Amino acid sequence: MSKQKSIDLAAQEFVNRHKKGHLNSDHIEKVYGSVAGYLRNHGSDRGDRGLQDIEIASWNHKDGWTDTVEWFEDTYQIGYYRLPIEERVTSEDHTPELNFNPDFDSCLDHIEELRAEGYCDISMHEVSEGEFVSEIRIEDYIDGFGEVV
Repeated sequence: MSKQKSIDLAAQEFVNRHKKGHLNSDHIEKVYGSVAGYLRNHGSDRGDRGLQDIEIASWNHKDGWTDTVEWFEDTYQIGYYRLPIEERVTSEDHTPELNFNPDFDSCLDHIEELRAEGYCDISMHEVSEGEFVSEIRIEDYIDGFGEVV
């Protein structure tokens, strides 16, 4: 049995938390293909591990309060440091910068830019449902990556 994705659970919650008649399901289906499609299009990126959310206004909520529905989108995490390890002194120096992006090719382009700007110890991980799945071997996709210059 396959595990249901958080976007599908969020879509169910989004529908369930609306007042009857306050969600135009026909329009959503026609324009976005599904409630999940609507969420993907209108959700707000929370940045951490692909976390997304969407707010339900109080006048649309079945209980009359403002509410938020959350889910995770599959994404990639790029981590990097501003300094090489031997030059890191402060806790800030030892804290990696993190970016999340669902587009694989865009991630590779960003890694090329980071490398050209002199950033160090660049890594890329696949994240699914908010959990790390695997580390991407950047050298398999970018010529010369990881070579000592």
